[in-house]
Formats: sequence, C-alpha cells, structure tokens
Amino acid sequence: MGYLLDWIAWRFPATQPYLKPPSLTLIRDGRLIPQNLRKEMITEDELKSQLREQSVDNYEDIKLATLEGDGRLSVLKRQSV
Repeated sequence: MGYLLDWIAWRFPATQPYLKPPSLTLIRDGRLIPQNLRKEMITEDELKSQLREQSVDNYEDIKLATLEGDGRLSVLKRQSV
C-alpha cells in the first residue's frame, strides 16, 4: 500500500499534500513544543527514547527536531563552540 501511495504522489504531484503529511516541529532551540507532542500522541518518554538512539542526551543540545511525514525523527544538533 505504501508503495502505491508513493507512486501516486510521485506521478501526480498535486496529490502530495493529501498523501504526504508535512513535518511537525517537536523541539526548537532546545525547547520542547508540548502541543505538537499531544497532536501526534507522543509521550515525552517516547521522544527521549528516540533522541537517545540519535546520541542526544538533553533538549538543550538540539537546534531543531522534527517528526517527518513518514514517521522518522530528524534532529539537527547545535553547533559546538
């Protein structure tokens, strides 16, 4: 089913907004956005678990963390000085 939806979105670009949900920001500049966690029904413990898998210990280390439309968590870490 996923392959079919990907093919339709690729073949007919106008369908992408309906078939591919946009990314959702969960953490910006080290600050958690609780309303977005609630919107996706993600607990803070689940988020912390995903962050540990990406070698992140603290929210303060994150510049931006987004939940992508396909369910993956993308994390941009802050630059070390």
